[in-house]
Amino acid sequence: MNNIINNLSIMYVSCDTYKSLWYPFIKLKNKYLNINNKMYLCTDIKPNIDFELNNIDILYYGNKSNFTINGNLYDRYLYYLNNITTDYILYFYDDMYPIDFIDTNIINDFITLMIQNDDIKIIKLSLESYPFLNGIQVSYNNYNFIKANNNLDDYIFNTQPILIKKNFFIDIINYCKLHNTFTHQNGGLEIYGTKYFRNTNYICLRSISDIIKIPYSGGIVTSGILSDNMKLFLKNKEDIDIPTYDYNLIYKITKEEYDLLGDHLKEHYKNIGLINL
Repeated sequence: MNNIINNLSIMYVSCDTYKSLWYPFIKLKNKYLNINNKMYLCTDIKPNIDFELNNIDILYYGNKSNFTINGNLYDRYLYYLNNITTDYILYFYDDMYPIDFIDTNIINDFITLMIQNDDIKIIKLSLESYPFLNGIQVSYNNYNFIKANNNLDDYIFNTQPILIKKNFFIDIINYCKLHNTFTHQNGGLEIYGTKYFRNTNYICLRSISDIIKIPYSGGIVTSGILSDNMKLFLKNKEDIDIPTYDYNLIYKITKEEYDLLGDHLKEHYKNIGLINL
């Protein structure tokens, strides 16, 4: 088993703006995921870390995250991926917090499955991932999955926890970088990552049970806002407190931060009265 699962890295993608999420994520990862594989904290600018990093490498891109139409999200991902040495990646976006124990034997079995079947490029691990309404149930190695219909299903790639082949992840990011027209670049990653699957024989599987349980499909924050209900949930279940600012934002918004946001988020902040720039 170890020879297989050792070819796996944990890729945790965030940015300095969302740095208050990092320590709680690491706490939960250590609690619920009992493997010694290298974790990569992938961020934008060089961070100041005031907590212990145990078997965690920091990959920082060197420029502030920029979600405008000509931003750097895809270049950041390519930088991270090209500095990860394993062939398989357990991918987490920054607010996708695990909240239950993760069976590492199943993770190992899924990697084995991907090794045995080169067309299987992604395995979705959370039931909060968008369901494949046009898919079919399939079985591999005594595990049941829903297999996406590449021509009809949406969100074949999305930002909930997944297992993904690194080289395929690089191919997706290059495709997104070339074709993206969305200032909400995470949305572009999901939309164009899905388009990359169209008219191919690549396979994306969705587990029929939660291998990694997360609180909500959108993560613990929505547009940078941590709701009172989510605050209470994290406090009661995990004894986690994440500081918030005006309108329950997890960061203090500045003119610089605002200018680097995508149009969708700028409009949302204006509509709720958070900012008037």
